Amino acid sequence: MEGARTMFTRGTSWNYISPFGRKRVPEYTYSGSDNSLMYIYFCSPLAELLVKFIPGWLAPNVITLLGLALSLAGYFLVHFHTPKFNEPCSSWVWFVLAFCTFAYQTLDNIDGKQARRTNTSSALGLFVDHGVDALNIVLSSQNVMALLQLGSRETAWACLAVWSATSTPFFFATWEEHFTGSLYLGPFNGPTDGVLIVCISYVITGLADDPTHLWNAGFGLGMSRAEAMISFYGMCVLFTVFGNIYSVHKELRLRNSQRFRQPWNSILATCHAMSLVVPFCLHLSIGYCIIGPHSTDLRTSFWFLGFSFLMLVCLG
Repeated sequence: MEGARTMFTRGTSWNYISPFGRKRVPEYTYSGSDNSLMYIYFCSPLAELLVKFIPGWLAPNVITLLGLALSLAGYFLVHFHTPKFNEPCSSWVWFVLAFCTFAYQTLDNIDGKQARRTNTSSALGLFVDHGVDALNIVLSSQNVMALLQLGSRETAWACLAVWSATSTPFFFATWEEHFTGSLYLGPFNGPTDGVLIVCISYVITGLADDPTHLWNAGFGLGMSRAEAMISFYGMCVLFTVFGNIYSVHKELRLRNSQRFRQPWNSILATCHAMSLVVPFCLHLSIGYCIIGPHSTDLRTSFWFLGFSFLMLVCLG
């Protein structure tokens, strides 16, 4: 929301939205699209089918929070069985986590359809949905670390790679939306395809006779299966970020071409836009400093990074 700023007022009161922002809130309309084939032909039709069974009086935000509750339940279940990311879990734990993750994604799709169905779409609903999605990044990234058994000190770098691969696309999608006014998700994206891949990984792990050996076994090119999976996600994230940057540059170039004729103005505008990425880069740098061979409590460290990430994407 343009005009939304964190500001202090007299005394001890605190406002997140400025007076100008409060005037603009009623004018806000959501713009976005998910172009994943899995979303178009599976996730969206499933949500359309299920939303018909939801009573009209149920607020979309309640559906959003129900999805968060399921995601938290799955997280704490895994936390109980493998607090340090290296203890083995029973097969049923992964099946339950797969259900919780898929249910979260489905409810995340349903809440928006319920809002449009009942004509209750609002900027507040979008903020709640966005904040819950950001929190789920913190939860799901640690679940993946536990899945791949990355708790040993030798694989601390892999935990950071998982965190980077999950948080980076979310941040850059938010960054792109800030400039373009629309949340565009490509033909292959994390919120749809990435979550489904993770759900399948949970199910495969639950079916395996030896889940630990499943991900530590060799894949090829001197990598284990866990390292191959992380590398695959890393490549996907790299292409996604390049797409975000290109979209922002294209939008700024269009805006400047309508006001100025000098091409360097759009370049300067893009450089200014990239300066807003610096806090997130510092966030990742801090992570690489505090998490390393001497880390003793990875979960606490990632919750520290998680809360700083939530501030970047929700209060920035």
